[in-house]
Amino acid sequence: MKQKIVKVETLKCQNCATRLEDILNTVDGLSAKVDFATKTAYIDSERDIDNEEVKYIIEFAGYTVSDIQ
Repeated sequence: MKQKIVKVETLKCQNCATRLEDILNTVDGLSAKVDFATKTAYIDSERDIDNEEVKYIIEFAGYTVSDIQ
């Protein structure tokens, strides 16, 4: 299992974090936890997923990615 740690700067509230977590968890092969306090998404993936795909999913949901590790 591979993990990505993603900084999401535009999370405004806990509901935003929950919404983004729900969206990420609908993607096949991904399991995500979004922490509003640190504005960080922790994404575990059963498959290879590149940073651009992660960024696309998050930005399509309306949020801004500042860093992916």
